[in-house]
Amino acid sequence: MNTFKRLTDGLLKDVHELRELKSTMDEESLRKADLILNPKIEDATLRERIAKLREKLGDKVLERHSDCDLRRFLKARHLKVDKAVTMYEEMLKIRTRFGLDKPDFFEAHQPMDAFANHYPIGLCGHDKDGYPIAYEFPGLIDVKGFDSSMTNEEFVTQVLWNLESLLCSMELRSIREGRLCDRWSFIVDMRGLSVMESFSKNHIKRTSEIQRILDACYAERGGRVLILNVSAVYDILYNIFKPFLAHETKAKILLLKSENELLNYIDADQLPVVYGGTKVDSNGDPECSEWITRGSIVDKSLYKL
Repeated sequence: MNTFKRLTDGLLKDVHELRELKSTMDEESLRKADLILNPKIEDATLRERIAKLREKLGDKVLERHSDCDLRRFLKARHLKVDKAVTMYEEMLKIRTRFGLDKPDFFEAHQPMDAFANHYPIGLCGHDKDGYPIAYEFPGLIDVKGFDSSMTNEEFVTQVLWNLESLLCSMELRSIREGRLCDRWSFIVDMRGLSVMESFSKNHIKRTSEIQRILDACYAERGGRVLILNVSAVYDILYNIFKPFLAHETKAKILLLKSENELLNYIDADQLPVVYGGTKVDSNGDPECSEWITRGSIVDKSLYKL
């Protein structure tokens, strides 16, 4: 089993276990879980803004969305109720477009072969705040291969599948551990970033679309974004995508001068040896390849575009 398959199987298992857990919880257990997932909001001004937001949205508010969920939209829009309304409505449009709330979403959109076998990604350990750490390798993405084997809609759907299943996994963990885990952090390794591939028109279009969706649908879900091996290419790309980044997202992006700086945010036993930590996988691999894959060139037999 390849690394990506192992990761997605684990996430899908958590999705199913969360569904089963919720269906078997009694009223008292559900109440306790709700207290963990939706802690009381103490700020009176914030509670007032949430009430106004809920009133303006009316029956558009998803049944599962608590005041804590609405708070994320307000915080992402500097507590401006009208702007939060616009953001929430955009989120609803995106969720409808990709069918994210359909009962069979996870079963119907499991990763396609190109994505599952060749996309560089990882999920390994947690930071000092307890947030799971996702790994991204923009410089190792076979841009031409993915352009030739998947439509942008298919590619974005795969990204959303990962995010939605990760949210379920974090909710399950929160209930089991009795402590809220409601966001993730990133380590983004820019090594190998190519000017030619990074500036392809379709790659920029697809990446911009993903960033727009992240901003609209996953407000306040992202923790720190720790970026390694920055080059001049990154500076140019950042300026291109900067207009699509929320102010709060920009504030969380940290450019690290060396891998040693990762230890300021992640304990050594949660960080792979290759990045300056002490963590290895069950095979003793310092790159933790059991949980992190650096991808590969997409097999041309998968090309269809």
